[in-house]
Amino acid sequence: MTAGKACSALITGANRGLGLEIFKQLLEAPCSKIFAGCRDPDGLNSELMEIAKHFSTAISVVLLDVADPCSIKESAKKVGSLLGENILNLLMDNAGVLPQKTMFTATVEDMQNTVNTNVIGTLFVIREYLYYLRIAAKATRIHGLHWQNNVLVKG
Repeated sequence: MTAGKACSALITGANRGLGLEIFKQLLEAPCSKIFAGCRDPDGLNSELMEIAKHFSTAISVVLLDVADPCSIKESAKKVGSLLGENILNLLMDNAGVLPQKTMFTATVEDMQNTVNTNVIGTLFVIREYLYYLRIAAKATRIHGLHWQNNVLVKG
């Protein structure tokens, strides 16, 4: 992220665990807009929604289920419309699942869900949001920064 430029970030899986902690850390960074993606924004009891109430202009909680390509596509449209003329500097693709079973007790469905969420979902998130990261890289082209090395992190 460049000095002196407002930044924006999207965190997937932002409602708990590492995603929530990353979200909290970004609140202290010089980011003007943070998008918190999670599967069930309306069902959150959560600390995320409590924090979002206090920072309503800087935070947008976005429905984003990384296991659902339609949800990913819709979230990208929403984030794009909320960004307006601004850019997306950081994509922290943190969402994932870990089956609470052993290799001996996990079912085929458990493993398919894990691969769908952790691997295929990640690819689809990157595919939908890369457009916005490329715009950011072009807008902040300094010291050879371009879309191929702009910030994209898989947690």
